[in-house]
Amino acid sequence: MYCDTVCLGSNSVNEVDIYKILRGCVDTVACLIEQDKQYWNYANICFFVYIGTVVPLTYKYFRQANVNSQFVWDELAGSMSIVGVMICFEIIIKNLSHSKIASCIISLVNILVILPYTIFFVYSAATGDVIDVNALIAVYQTNINESIEFFRSYIDSFSIILLLGLLAFSAVVIMYANNNTNIDKFFGRNMLVNVVNVFAFIAYMGLAYKTLNYGYFGKISVESKQYLESVRNFNKLRYNSDGTKKAIKEVICGLKEGTYVVIIGESQNRRHMQAYGYERETTPWLYSHLHDNNFIFMTNGYSCHTLTMMCLSKALTQSSQYNGIEFHDAYSLVDIAGAAGVRTYWISNQSQYGAYSTPVTAIAGLSDKQEWINSDSTAANIFDEVILDKLEVIPKSGKNIVFIHLVGNHWEYKNRYPSEYSKFSDSKDSNIEEVADVEKLNEYDNSILYNDYVVSKIFDYAKSNWNVMNITYFSDHGEAVVSDKKHTPGRFEQDMATIPVYFYFSDKYFEVYPRENLFIKKDAYFTNDMIYDTLIGIWGINTSYYDSRQDIFSSDYGYKKSDLKILDKSDMIQ
Repeated sequence: MYCDTVCLGSNSVNEVDIYKILRGCVDTVACLIEQDKQYWNYANICFFVYIGTVVPLTYKYFRQANVNSQFVWDELAGSMSIVGVMICFEIIIKNLSHSKIASCIISLVNILVILPYTIFFVYSAATGDVIDVNALIAVYQTNINESIEFFRSYIDSFSIILLLGLLAFSAVVIMYANNNTNIDKFFGRNMLVNVVNVFAFIAYMGLAYKTLNYGYFGKISVESKQYLESVRNFNKLRYNSDGTKKAIKEVICGLKEGTYVVIIGESQNRRHMQAYGYERETTPWLYSHLHDNNFIFMTNGYSCHTLTMMCLSKALTQSSQYNGIEFHDAYSLVDIAGAAGVRTYWISNQSQYGAYSTPVTAIAGLSDKQEWINSDSTAANIFDEVILDKLEVIPKSGKNIVFIHLVGNHWEYKNRYPSEYSKFSDSKDSNIEEVADVEKLNEYDNSILYNDYVVSKIFDYAKSNWNVMNITYFSDHGEAVVSDKKHTPGRFEQDMATIPVYFYFSDKYFEVYPRENLFIKKDAYFTNDMIYDTLIGIWGINTSYYDSRQDIFSSDYGYKKSDLKILDKSDMIQ
């Protein structure tokens, strides 16, 4: 019927007039609804619906958020352009060959197109969240060992079976549709038809490029790359074009002779610490100092984000949620200390990832001496006490600031402590009633116990070998252990931002600075992006790159609980 009229036979291009071309287009459309081509029609309709709706529907369900019409339209527009590309591609391939190879090629391309959408759905089903900007940045800045740990923690056998099952089902349907479609019968092998399809294919490719940039994947890709670009621009503020370091003006060293230590924990939730009221004896050493007049335990400290790179890019620099300064325009604590003539040291059991590839690495790279214990390809399975062997590089005299970055309590928790610290095994000895995964709770609390041991040894060494003036401890972010949501931003709950922050001040320090001004602020509410200004205040460095309003211990500090932000959002602290 219609298909026979579409075939232009062996006529040359000169013999084909405009009427025949238009007639062929009309007949082609009619042919698409013909009974024996139903498989192709159904397949393309399903293809369009799936890739056009899976993202907004998954986002709405797992984020429990309202999805506006613009979001849906952007995805449908991208879907329409993709389907247009695929139809043109199928016609071209089938006109080039009638063999089963053509069907296999088309089916393979179809599977590759739906693969990211299927991964998106399975990721959400496995984690309870969606792939977003934070997830992409985390992927860009992780190493292979951490990736393996991630999959072990989140992706269970069911998720793998689900992904493979969906792909296998899609492959069967697509192969069946392609094998039962004889496109060449109604499009023929005429050169003009092929030329038109090639131009249509190119046009649809251009349309797809435009529409997909406005789609969800396009937007999160651009936003994550912009963030990483800001990391690359970090050094432009610090170095001249010839590689020489720029002088930072208006910095006067008021720091007294001695060593100042900053210990950065990882994924530590203070609600799992005995020193903060937890029933289990997870921090016996820290608990023993609870009433020590040289310690200040901050009771209301929170992280500004739930991802390490986002937290520390603010905690260690001028950039905060409250001042609008971008990371690449912000000076760091290492910058200010160096400009003040203080020697800086960075010792880390975190993976370096590669020079200047992350905010933390960029900041650490400015220090006078660095010790990276983990290599780029291993990691995070080396226990934190290995740091103790690296402390000997710190001189016993002079003005020194030492940054120590622990792996701490990062998942998988069971990889963070030696077997002799497997103390907790029964949920009944915890004051937590409902736990999603008791085994994970026990492993996490064991890691807290080990962390307490490591920190105690750092304190002992520092006080015995250095002229210690101050030691500051804070965690980058918390961890939602009870619900087993870890620290995924899209599934935020307050445990992900509930962190320990405490300070040790030596008697020598209190000889210079009044004790009362510090202790009266122990119950102040703050987020850890205020650590930068707080430490500059503690160190006594005078600089214009300091804001006393964000210094927890300053008399100018006036933030209340309701003023604080987490993830750049207000009212996140209950």
